[in-house]
This record gives sequence, C-alpha cells and structure tokens, in this order.
Amino acid sequence: MTENKNSGKTALTKILLIEDDPFMRDMIVLLLETENYEVTGVESGAEALKMLQQYNYGAIISDMYLPDTNGMNLYEKVHSLYSDPTFLILTSEMNEVIIKKATELGITYMIKDENFAETLLAALTKDNQAKPIDSSSAQLPAKLLHDLNQPLNSIKMTAGGILFLLNQGKKLPDEEIMECMKNISCQADLLAGIIKNLSSLIRYGNNPPINK
Repeated sequence: MTENKNSGKTALTKILLIEDDPFMRDMIVLLLETENYEVTGVESGAEALKMLQQYNYGAIISDMYLPDTNGMNLYEKVHSLYSDPTFLILTSEMNEVIIKKATELGITYMIKDENFAETLLAALTKDNQAKPIDSSSAQLPAKLLHDLNQPLNSIKMTAGGILFLLNQGKKLPDEEIMECMKNISCQADLLAGIIKNLSSLIRYGNNPPINK
C-alpha cells in the first residue's frame, strides 16, 4: 500500500487510488502529489473498502480490473458508503457497453493513453467529460485487444506522465527516471513478444514450423 497522510488537507484534496500494478500506482501517486493532492494507494477492492471505512476521500480512482473485483462492482459497494462519490475508472480497454453503463451511473471512465495525465487532472477538477470511444477497435478480439493494450498503454502513460511533469517544470529524481526507462523497456519487450507470436499465428495458424 502506498499512502501519504497530511492531517492539514481537506476531504476534497484526499484521493483513494486502487491500482494493482505497483509501478503504475506509484506513477499516478507521483503525478497527483505534484498537483498537491493527498493520495492513498492500495492494490485491491478489499483494501479500498477498508480504507473507506476509516477515512473520508474527495475522489476515488480505480483500475477497471483488480485482483478481487472490478471497478464497476467496487463502485456499487462504495456507493453504499458514500451517497454521491466522485468515482473514476481507469482502463486499458475500450468497451462501449461498460462505458455506457458507467456514464449512466455518473462514473468518469477514462482510457490510459498518451493524454492520460492531463485527462485525469481535468476530470478531478470536473473540466472534462469521458473520452469518446473509437468503435472500430471493438471489432478486435477482446483478449488480443487486452494483450496489446496492456504494455502499449503502460508505455504511453509512463512517457506521457514524464512529459507532463517536465512541461510543468517539475524535476524528477534520477532514480525515478531510471525506473521509468526500465518499465518502458520491459513493456516494449513484452509488446514485441506479443507481436512476434501474433505474426507467427497469422502466418502458420496452429501449426508452427518445428526447428530441427
């Protein structure tokens, strides 16, 4: 759990972040803290509900898919504790059905893309609406879309977060930059592996050549 407490903050500046990817969680915490938000980061729905029973938060930000639940189910449980919570769901996938349901419930549903940092900050100040979805992407098989989006959007978000902070005149510690570069390199390797496997599947189907 990543937590930063400051008793001098008001409830409007306190944010609960639920993200099971440690690197992504730390990046979002860093981004929000540079904007003077007080952030508590946890990795599961169960931890989030426990924190909500102890503290008041001005906004709740949750990844769509968590180890023990998903963002939509978590919202329903949170709604029983908060009458009108400011709830944001983050995702690497674009699902029109889920987005439509989220919008009807008053949830801000956003994609982790290259504009993620600016979109998130704008959403917290209620200056933006949910990002429109490109319906053509929905035609891709769901698992393939997820497998490709996961590393690609991690790279986009990491790079976008760094650029946003630098454009704001923030100086990042060398170790933070190093960790960001390592994550980009790791995700790029993962993406390259997926593309290689996909290329092999397209070329050979389920009967790849056997190397002798």
